[in-house]
Amino acid sequence: MARLNSITLQSPGTLGLNTQDQDSIQDPRYSTQALNCVISRNGLLEARQGAKALNGTAATGTPALDVVFSYVEDDGSENIISTGGNKIWVGTTSLTDKTGTLTVTADDWQFQNYAGEVFGYQSGHAPIFWDGGAGAFVLLSTHAGAAGLVNSKCHLSAFGRSWVVDTTTVSQINYSDLLVPADFTNGSAGTIDLNTVWPYSNDTITALAAHNNNLIIFCEKSIIIYGNAHDINNLYLIEVIRDIGCVARDTIQNIGDDIFFLANDGVRSLARTIIQDNMPQSEVSENIRDDLIDTINSATLTSVRSTYNEKQGFYVLNFPEQATQYVCDVRLAAQDVFRWSIWNGAFFGVETSKANTNNFYIGLDGGFLANYDSYYDTDTSTGVVDQTYIVKFTSSWFHPATLSNQWINGMQAIWKKAKLWIATIGTVQAKLLWSFDFNDQDKSLSKEIVGIGGSKYGSFKYGSGTKYGGLLLKQNISYTLRGVGEVVRVGFQSVIDGKQLAFNRILLFYKNGRI
Repeated sequence: MARLNSITLQSPGTLGLNTQDQDSIQDPRYSTQALNCVISRNGLLEARQGAKALNGTAATGTPALDVVFSYVEDDGSENIISTGGNKIWVGTTSLTDKTGTLTVTADDWQFQNYAGEVFGYQSGHAPIFWDGGAGAFVLLSTHAGAAGLVNSKCHLSAFGRSWVVDTTTVSQINYSDLLVPADFTNGSAGTIDLNTVWPYSNDTITALAAHNNNLIIFCEKSIIIYGNAHDINNLYLIEVIRDIGCVARDTIQNIGDDIFFLANDGVRSLARTIIQDNMPQSEVSENIRDDLIDTINSATLTSVRSTYNEKQGFYVLNFPEQATQYVCDVRLAAQDVFRWSIWNGAFFGVETSKANTNNFYIGLDGGFLANYDSYYDTDTSTGVVDQTYIVKFTSSWFHPATLSNQWINGMQAIWKKAKLWIATIGTVQAKLLWSFDFNDQDKSLSKEIVGIGGSKYGSFKYGSGTKYGGLLLKQNISYTLRGVGEVVRVGFQSVIDGKQLAFNRILLFYKNGRI
């Protein structure tokens, strides 16, 4: 009997998605599908956690919670604000209506913290604020010292001021008096007119951001950068970046020493270094470019949301209409490695706590607010029933000659067996997927894997001992393969129903075939 040769895929999928080259031979650490996956702190692939509802009783009217915001008062106490159904809600385990007497006709609010209060702006609405007390949101015009207010679709609280885009003069930014965020008339309040610096006269301001003492003005077709923003009398123009801009206000996130934003060709990075006066851009989503562009082109961009969660190490870009989240692991960003996966949760607003807890809040439909927790999503038709979701990974197409010195180029191997290293709590159905020679019709075989009960994994490293930390047991499961081929793609699929699941190695066995 001819002996079996083998190849090992160590840490498959841990370079993230590369759908741009999905029909080419690649490093098998890339994936062509990574559905509802994350990369663990140990650098291995596992199922994402769920969107578990926090409030047992839905918000009145069961709206979709389109915006979620973390408002932190001066004493450090946090209020989670949600908007939906033309209402403004506050709370987590129960949602309290804080709309008061306001007339609200849309749910695209942009909120900002300022000196213990929270300010809200939205196109077609007068600006509002709340002081965190027992009362409701009220018009900003009732705030002490309010003067010269304008309606705006975007604003920024930074450098001791409020900065807003005047919707009646689209090239103009109004900034408030120092430490008086509702006064745009007196003291050192003033305006910035971009008509003199815009490379395109018909550009539109989409968002504002602060970074490294710079005021960043994102437009649809350009980015304008002003320096020394803390000293308005010495504000100066650093750079005008042409032919690249931000197309969705709520996609901007400060990520360490960088800013991510959504351009019309995908997610980009705006990085500034100490030794550079300019701010070069890099395309973060290069490996999923065409897929993301298709999603952008079919989306209502005012509904797109994002968040950055430092604890989890990922940037989440949410397209609610498509029930699609593009998730970028940024922990290797310093090495210019951006590892993408895709989730398919029915999510709306997304927000990370600003109270140093790193909680990741998710707005759902049906009037529910969720936390990134557990391994169930919430069935929002009831609010109390746990809903399963599918995790699926398929590798890139790869040539075994790169992994085995027994392989002969041009050989059509006979594939006999696979071993999959999996860790789980509880019992799951694990389906192995495989295909040969660029045939997209996967073969599959399912097996039941019996894990053990216990807590979530702790700090042990998956692969260095018997267990993946805590009580998450590592096992290897054998599958019988069938088929003949030279170029290979393998994968894995399972239903996530409350049980954590991770894996880190695939071992494939074959016999030498014809050349």
